[in-house]
Amino acid sequence: LEETLGKLQAELGERVGDIERIAKKQEEAASIRLKAENHVIMMLIRQREAVVEALDKTRANPLPDRFWLRAAKPKISECVDSLRLVLAKMDDALRQLEVSPIGKVGEAFDPSCMKAMETRLDGEKGTIAQVMRQGFKRKGDVLLETEVVVFK
Repeated sequence: LEETLGKLQAELGERVGDIERIAKKQEEAASIRLKAENHVIMMLIRQREAVVEALDKTRANPLPDRFWLRAAKPKISECVDSLRLVLAKMDDALRQLEVSPIGKVGEAFDPSCMKAMETRLDGEKGTIAQVMRQGFKRKGDVLLETEVVVFK
């Protein structure tokens, strides 16, 4: 009986060791998956930045009213509308991946997830005057700091 009990205890010890090894492998797999997901998300964020930059350029540099450009304006307008649609779809994809933007104009500056690029004096102290580059977080982790102008 003691011999059987000893064998069972040894086998139980082996099984506990197996369970611990499996749990460790599962933790490692979850960590690898999270890193891979975050890598793909960062690629999507970079592409989003390119779309935002293109839209900003179209707003900052409207076409002059020249007769030879009049025919092109509707097509250019369609392209801009398409870029806006792409941006909306990218933002929707980020939301589905539990990624949210950090910081809006008027909110309090948070140095843990934001970087002050400039300061201004003509507003409420410690609040965001302008978002220069949108940052994002996922499940509480900062993926990309928001670059802002802050009222001093």
